[in-house]
Amino acid sequence: MDKRRMIKGEQIKRLVTRFQYSGENMVFEILLRLTGQEEMVPYLKTIDYGIFRTTFSDLMEKRSENEEIYIPPTESSGLGLNPQAA
Repeated sequence: MDKRRMIKGEQIKRLVTRFQYSGENMVFEILLRLTGQEEMVPYLKTIDYGIFRTTFSDLMEKRSENEEIYIPPTESSGLGLNPQAA
């Protein structure tokens, strides 16, 4: 069963980025602050800057165009994770 959640771009109040080190790797994260929610929703966590940059740009565009965005389930190892993720 697919546990992804679908939202519309207009539901994103703010895109939050976080950068930190995990060992010797820089880890890039994207979190979503959704309208009407206190908690931020994890979207992507990766050590690949190219994937981070592309995903962030795609989210910005989908937000401005009010397109559908699928949020990966938090209980999966997914979280939008790249296989090389920290």
